[in-house]
Amino acid sequence: MSEHLRILLESGVVEVQAEANRRHDKLRVKPFQQMDAWLDPYRRTCPERYDKLDHYLQQLKEQRERPNNENSGGMSHGEQNDV
Repeated sequence: MSEHLRILLESGVVEVQAEANRRHDKLRVKPFQQMDAWLDPYRRTCPERYDKLDHYLQQLKEQRERPNNENSGGMSHGEQNDV
């Protein structure tokens, strides 16, 4: 556990307050606020990208489940569909 606390201390996420023979470890809010602000733009774009990926993977699954004679109008095994 002390190794984990050392890493958190070095990264500035935790601060230590020594009081007599006790030690109080406290999470700092600011680093989490900064991380939240950095992640915010990705929260808006990632779901859309994952939806597109889900749609593409569903198409691939449906193509593979069709009998071979129905699949002749689609992609061959060597071709790829751009997403």
